[in-house]
Amino acid sequence: MLGVSLNEAVTLYRGGSLALSFEEALLVSGLCLRFTRGLDNILRSLGEHAKAIADFTKAIELWPDFAAALRNRAHSYHQLGDTAKAQADFSAALQIDPSEPERVPVQYRRQGKS
Repeated sequence: MLGVSLNEAVTLYRGGSLALSFEEALLVSGLCLRFTRGLDNILRSLGEHAKAIADFTKAIELWPDFAAALRNRAHSYHQLGDTAKAQADFSAALQIDPSEPERVPVQYRRQGKS
């Protein structure tokens, strides 16, 4: 699978031919961060939020300060209605990277503030 472009990986995934673990996906074309964000968009567009959560959990285990993975996992938790976990991930992402608060939905930016 090495050398496969992101577009080819998306095509393979949508066709059901791609059965990569998250760690394997990180090796595809060396697109580590871009692929993760793209994978999240693919999974979310397909309504596979539980799979997105599992993949981003693995990324966070590998890189605990990976704010983008925390935000993306939070979005999936939000879509599944788990606002407590979404809030926890959005808060953690903002603590790690406060430079982009606009990437966190307003309702989660305001929660927890007095």
